[in-house]
Amino acid sequence: MSTYSDLWHVIISRVADIRGIAHSSIGFKNYDNADTVKLYLRAAQIFTLELILHIHRSKYGTKFEPLNGIKALHHLIFMKTKWRIEDIEKMSLNHCLLALQEDIRIDKLPADAQEYLSYLPDYSLTFDGFLDNEWAPGENSTFLHDIQVDNHL
Repeated sequence: MSTYSDLWHVIISRVADIRGIAHSSIGFKNYDNADTVKLYLRAAQIFTLELILHIHRSKYGTKFEPLNGIKALHHLIFMKTKWRIEDIEKMSLNHCLLALQEDIRIDKLPADAQEYLSYLPDYSLTFDGFLDNEWAPGENSTFLHDIQVDNHL
């Protein structure tokens, strides 16, 4: 499997487990089923978040502070807003994503990642709220090491 598909599979499987959606829904892209649409769009949101943070790490991470895990998210919010780190660290994942709404977009991804997500539906149907455990940056980081990014995006 490609690095993108490995990352995608881990993310969509985790969200399906947390949301109680059968794994049999994964892979069929049945957009007639509301839960499947929600599952795919939430997985795409997390996938996009991971790649945006990977780009951010490659640009701002150092040997002394590689911005692993949630630190990259907090650093990106800090760079964008200049809010106090203490306040950013208290934010829920849902609020962090809202603060970065204009940045966590598919069109901000490298072209090959955009192509990977090109099959998503053209409409929005989402779960109410974002559960913090839907995102597992430590687990997802395993699949990001092999992804080359242009940190000038």
